[in-house]
Amino acid sequence: MIPLILLTIFILLVSTVIVVEIRNERKYQASRREERAKYKASKTHKEPSRIKPATETQNQLKTPQKTLPKCHYPAFKHDRLLEMGLSQSEAKEFVEAFIVQLEEQSSSLNKAINDKNKQELERITHMLKGSSSNLGTGGITDLLTEFNTYLKEHNDSEIIQAYGKAFEVYTEKIKNQYA
Repeated sequence: MIPLILLTIFILLVSTVIVVEIRNERKYQASRREERAKYKASKTHKEPSRIKPATETQNQLKTPQKTLPKCHYPAFKHDRLLEMGLSQSEAKEFVEAFIVQLEEQSSSLNKAINDKNKQELERITHMLKGSSSNLGTGGITDLLTEFNTYLKEHNDSEIIQAYGKAFEVYTEKIKNQYA
């Protein structure tokens, strides 16, 4: 009888965590949509490629002007783990495991960038984005969200390389933050 009661309690706890996580994800997604709408409305967002105006003396073809990603994100916060009821030390353990995952996937990400393998890049960034957004917000989470979104819509290798460099920077930042 006791194992049945324990199983029931466990199922209730897991169900509660899932419901809380779904609620938090919906709130987070709504806030991200709102931020993106404000960003687009401010008209400071530039499309990744624009045409440079040609001067009368130029006899060459128009070349696209690229706007590299700025990648200025707030520091990573593991607030989602705390909202799920974990202690600071437990949350830190989860983030440390995520840092190991980032380091393991870094070489695969760089190889996909060098090989111009967009499908593999989308797979890696999507996987890491999911992991990071379950842990918290800001920093590497925002970068991976933006990088993955860019890959779904665009394919400029110079901009992809800029995101790759930003990935390395933000991986170092989160490592230093949780060292």
